[in-house]
Amino acid sequence: MTTLKTIVLPEEIWTARAKIHHALVGPMCDAFISRRAIGLTHPVHDFLFTYYNCSPQKLKQWIPSLDERLETSQDIAEEYPYLSGYWFYSHANSLSVNKDRILEKTRQQATFVADLCSNILQRTPRYHCFGMHEWAMVYKLSPEDIRHKGHRLRLKPEDL
Repeated sequence: MTTLKTIVLPEEIWTARAKIHHALVGPMCDAFISRRAIGLTHPVHDFLFTYYNCSPQKLKQWIPSLDERLETSQDIAEEYPYLSGYWFYSHANSLSVNKDRILEKTRQQATFVADLCSNILQRTPRYHCFGMHEWAMVYKLSPEDIRHKGHRLRLKPEDL
């Protein structure tokens, strides 16, 4: 197992990161919540939340990496209440992810995903799928099981 060297982030640095994160993902998460409230769906934008069952509220919460310790002031818990409790360890004037709470299986999955992302970045992208992935998502499904029945596919079956 790799030993991580701890990086201490000053409060002004990590809070800026948290605000940037929220500005980037917040609108997408809020749009999903708004659509869901009125029964609308988007076949692409909702994929993260429906296929992977990702919580939009959790996605909006920036968290430090395992090797980062955050310098904190007394009032930081009011603005970032999710950074306390079960998943975090409080030090004198700082906090970090409580590594003891992370299961070995979860660590292995995280390592796999990190390696996968790294490998993807090293490969030449392929842009010629021509909508076949859309058909793969509905192949051999009954009409009731098709996730986005209200959206037409870009290709007709006979064009494949």
